[in-house]
Amino acid sequence: MRIKKIIIVLGFAMAISLLIPVYAHAMSGDAGDALRTEASRGNTSALKQLRQAASIGDSTAEFELGHMYDNGQGVLQDYVQAAKWYRKAADQGDARAQLNLGVLYFTGSGVLQDYALAVQWYRKAADQGNARAQNYLGTLYDYGQVVPLDYALAAQWYRKAADQGDADAQYSLGMLYDYDQGVPQNYVVAYALYNLSASKDISRINTNRDNLAFKMTEADIEAAQSLTQQMIAKGVTSAINSYFMSHKKVKLQKRKHQ
Repeated sequence: MRIKKIIIVLGFAMAISLLIPVYAHAMSGDAGDALRTEASRGNTSALKQLRQAASIGDSTAEFELGHMYDNGQGVLQDYVQAAKWYRKAADQGDARAQLNLGVLYFTGSGVLQDYALAVQWYRKAADQGNARAQNYLGTLYDYGQVVPLDYALAAQWYRKAADQGDADAQYSLGMLYDYDQGVPQNYVVAYALYNLSASKDISRINTNRDNLAFKMTEADIEAAQSLTQQMIAKGVTSAINSYFMSHKKVKLQKRKHQ
């Protein structure tokens, strides 16, 4: 009888162990977002599903739980719990969790404030292509906050985020071109980036673009507007590189005819 019970227990344990790999890491981002939305509305079944998935290591569920605790959606706001679940997802490579964990370290919410760790997590997320993290890093280098001031690195990170359509990064990269910081000053490129940023975020009051127009000729403004369209079609970096290449060819041709 005792042997029979042991066999039954072992069989049950093996069945569970076989089920876990199928479920763990399998929840899609859309499914996680849908469950979080329902749980935030008070759906206890959805919250239970998230907790169950997170308890066996599903990184999407871990992130969604962290997000709920971070924002007090469907649960009492608890930054310690937010950090706990973000860290679990971040350790599995979830870029969104890495970014948000970085924010908690930067602000000292639920964890001891640690700027070095904040930058470390931002960089992990940015290296995976997270546009917000890339923009955050650009901003830190742009203003010399908790990292050495480095306009060239700021431009590098802004450019990566701008290529993904981040309006803030597009605007900030435009300012670098406008004020000759980390990149060669070029009003056409700056105007085009301001313009692109405004097209992505209609709530943005583009004072810099309008002020810059007073320093430009009509031909410059037309060139900038054309460059904006190229940025939309080809991406920011590709369009800027093409603009400088064509500009360089025109200069060389003029020299030949002098």
